[in-house]
Amino acid sequence: MFSPAGGLIYHFKAFRQWFRRRIGREDHWHRTRELASGHLREFVRDARADVLVLVGPSGGYLLSSDTLERMKLRRLIVVEPDFLAHLIFRWRMRRRKVETLFLKTKRLLPFFDPDGDALDLFLQSLKASERGSVAVVFWGVLGQVKLLEQSWRQSENEGRRRLLKALDGVSFASLHDGLSWRAHEAEGFSITPYTGNRADVLARELAAIEEREPKAIVIDHDMGWLEEELVIEAFPWVLSSRQIHSLHWVRRLNTVP
Repeated sequence: MFSPAGGLIYHFKAFRQWFRRRIGREDHWHRTRELASGHLREFVRDARADVLVLVGPSGGYLLSSDTLERMKLRRLIVVEPDFLAHLIFRWRMRRRKVETLFLKTKRLLPFFDPDGDALDLFLQSLKASERGSVAVVFWGVLGQVKLLEQSWRQSENEGRRRLLKALDGVSFASLHDGLSWRAHEAEGFSITPYTGNRADVLARELAAIEEREPKAIVIDHDMGWLEEELVIEAFPWVLSSRQIHSLHWVRRLNTVP
């Protein structure tokens, strides 16, 4: 709950945006939420997914409230170890009509799995038992994994290898942090949503940061291992008055019939 990757501080920041809406002020997360939710809906449609495994959505703060209703899913499996996030997600998505299973575990991320194969076995079991197509979406979690290094049960390279192996033959997508930085004043900062390969996207982001905040200390969330051969959809997220993240959306559709 006090995780450096989120926890109570993140829940508080989300509450502040909700409160701003309630008193008629601008919700700084609205544009990011709409972009992210749109990408998710398009992915589910293009993957022709009947069952979606959604990993790490926290309280669903970057999901618009009608997102689940607009996706033609037969079953949703939400994997989120944060108990408070579970309760908030259930409340925010209370109008969902899709059958939903909640799992409170970190082991489906191989970094935190002593055996390293829980995700692989889980997806194999789903594909064997479920009617229709299974897809996986990591929602805001992979770019934060390194902050939890003290809890890892696999090395960085082994965790990455096992995750990619488990996703072989599965349609998957990831919304994650690409870059993040502290700004003198985050409100009003904008990077036009941009599509390209990793080198192009990073160059564009760094140029925009240099122009606005030349002394900013930029954190690269080191997602090249996942992004290198994929097209990136990048867009900004003003997390707080001084903190900005550039979110990256990547996806890969299973082409095996």
